[in-house]
Amino acid sequence: MDLIQRCATGDQAAAHHLHDEYSPPLFRLAYLLLQNVQDAEEATQDAFVYAFNHLGQFDPARGSLGGWLKVILVSRCRDLQRRRRWRWLSLQALLEGGQDVPDEQAAHQPEQWLDQSAAQRAVWEALQRLPGKSREALILRYYGELPFNQVAQALDCSVNTAKSRVVYGLARLAELLDAETVMALGYEVSQ
Repeated sequence: MDLIQRCATGDQAAAHHLHDEYSPPLFRLAYLLLQNVQDAEEATQDAFVYAFNHLGQFDPARGSLGGWLKVILVSRCRDLQRRRRWRWLSLQALLEGGQDVPDEQAAHQPEQWLDQSAAQRAVWEALQRLPGKSREALILRYYGELPFNQVAQALDCSVNTAKSRVVYGLARLAELLDAETVMALGYEVSQ
């Protein structure tokens, strides 16, 4: 919290530290939602600008800073989607095109999100075939690691609606894939 307060008072070093810490996972989430490097960069930058200008609105009692930033990011991604025509690409295509996403933490490496295993590729391809609202809910819940209340906030719907979209998305994934594959990869509804 001290870092946030320092950032709110204009401490540039604190602002750089927050940006460096949260930028890689926010960029990856933006890319998963937008499927375009330039749009993901723009949404991430817009999210930070908004967050730094509104740090006084952050309430740690309502959730983590990372969760708050993800909610802001989703809003920026939706703004871009409304303004631009976009298409879905695979994260693997980004890597193959030489656009590696820099990140020091091994758990955040794109290769770990889309491992070369056939099961994960199949899940990702099936995810692309889901309706947009269910796809967004699943990405936020499992790739963005948001709790249902923050998924609901990001999608501007009730918590029950967010849960329903995730349940529906998982059911559709199970129809498209072997149910054991879905469960083995950790895609299960939890509170």
